[in-house]
Formats: sequence, structure tokens, C-alpha cells
Amino acid sequence: MKPKIKVFTLGGTIAMVSDGSERGVSPKLKAESLINAVPGISDIADIDPVTFRQLPSPSISYHDIFDLLSEIYRSLDNGTNGIVITQGTDTLEETSFLLDRIYTGQAPIVTTGAMRNPTLPGADGPSNILHAVMVAASSEACGLGVLTVFNGDIHAARFVQKGHTQSPAAFTSSPIGPIGWVSESKVRIISNLNKRYIIDLNNKIQLPKVALLKVSMGDDGSLIDTVIDKGFDGLVIEGTGGGHLPAAMVEKITKAVAKIPVVLASRIGSGELLRETYMFPGSEIDLMDKGIINSGLMNGLQAKIILTLLLANGVNTNTIISEFNAWLE
Repeated sequence: MKPKIKVFTLGGTIAMVSDGSERGVSPKLKAESLINAVPGISDIADIDPVTFRQLPSPSISYHDIFDLLSEIYRSLDNGTNGIVITQGTDTLEETSFLLDRIYTGQAPIVTTGAMRNPTLPGADGPSNILHAVMVAASSEACGLGVLTVFNGDIHAARFVQKGHTQSPAAFTSSPIGPIGWVSESKVRIISNLNKRYIIDLNNKIQLPKVALLKVSMGDDGSLIDTVIDKGFDGLVIEGTGGGHLPAAMVEKITKAVAKIPVVLASRIGSGELLRETYMFPGSEIDLMDKGIINSGLMNGLQAKIILTLLLANGVNTNTIISEFNAWLE
């Protein structure tokens, strides 16, 4: 028997067309239309398409993903073997990372999308859906958490990042690269992920407000005052290089740490944050001595998701530090 794969569509470029009366495209295609545009997909699996949302991906919220996960669990309980999720690429890495942190099952969940909408020559949506279904239907993908399939590559959700605004090969993974690929009718997974970092959410989820700030030359930390004044519950700062801030920001950071958890990431987007190399006002040693939390390998977007989930669970600062440290253990 062919595996049963449920495809949830959330909108995005992959579902965008124009009705001729407007400029540009917007998400209008339903799940059935996306599946019907994929030749040979019924030979791989029995597909159950579900139009879950029709949104441009910047408008997708945490609660949309929480609701989606509830539907995923119901589908798996009713005999579905694997899940495919299509959405816009702008926040695809965030959806993938978030789901990977809160999904506790073994069945494959695969996210994908498109860089070229269906009205353009060389639209990549159909091939990405086909490859995603192949991965979701494969036994090799079981137990690996959430995967992202794009342009024939298979990425682990914990590492995937969007690295180009237009290229069909927009998605990369740092630091290890793709864990596999799709070749003809074969799913090749060559790197096994031994650990999964799951955060068990409380039943009643009240999301905290977490800010994400990127540092640039000449910053004086004025925005940090705004974060505190506006009542944010946490702050993630993307510092320069291996985790550094201008000296002019240190005093404001010190005051912020006394009020809310502050996590330091790097604006680089690749590589582990330093811990004990540099010592100057605003260096990683100086900042950690003042109580800022080191994000380790996580970039700013990932650190924000982790901090949001942990604060939603009401954990203390020591637990937050332990959770970030566990990422590399």
C-alpha cells in the first residue's frame, strides 16, 4: 500500500497568482490546485490536501503554527504516515525551526515552498512538492524531526536558513550543509541527527513579547530603552562578529539584563558565538560577566524562538541558560 501523506498549505509564493485586476500576485491557490499541478505525485503516495491558511508568510503567527501542530497530531492519530507543509519562503526557516522544537512525534514532517510563483517560467513549486512528498513518505526520514526540502536538497530544520532573495537554491544549512538530497526516485539521507531539542509547551500558551535587535556601527543602545519601556519580556541582540557590541551600548545592556533575559547572538548567521577570547567593553567575556545569555550556535531568529517558548513556559534565567548551552552538548 502507498503511504498516506497529508499536505497542509499555508499560502505563500507557491500558491500565488493574479486575477488580472491587480498588480503582482497574492496567495489564492488552494491545496487541491497545488497537488494537481504535480505530475506523478499519486504514484508516490495517497495525498490528502488541506488548505489550512492562505497567507503571505510574514503574516503567519506562532498561534497559526500551534494550531497546525494540533491538526498534524490529529492526522497522525488517524493513520497519516507523513506530513508536508507548504508556505511562503520569507518565514519558512522560522516555521520549520519552531515546529522542530515542539513536535514530539516520529513521523516525518517536511516543509517546502517556492521561489518562483506559478505564473513564472520555471516555477519550482511542483518539483519542490514532489520531492517533499517523497521525503515524507520515506522511512529514512522517520525520527529526524522536521525537515525542509528545497531545490532537491534535504535540510534539518534546526540548521536551515534562507540565504537568497530570489534564487531557487535559496536555502542553505549552517554549519553542516544539507543532510541529504533527492535523486530521481530516491531519497538519500547521509547525515543522521542523533539529538532532538524539544520544548514541552504548557497547555495554556500565553506568548511573551520578545524583541530582536541587530547591532550596527555607531549604535548607542537607545532602542534597548524602548524595549524596556514598551514592556517586552525578553530581548535577543544580534551583535557583531563572534558576539560583540559597541562600548556605548554596555551600560544600557547591563540595566536591561537586570530586568529581562537578554540573549546575545551574532548578526553573521553562521558559526558559534565566542565565550572566552576577547576582553574589552562590549566583548563576549564582558557581556557574559554582566549576565547576558550566550546563544551558542543559534542565530538571532532561532534564539528568539527558543527564548519565546521558554518564557511562555515560565522558566527562570538559569533554566534558559541551561537550554541554550544544551544545544551544543
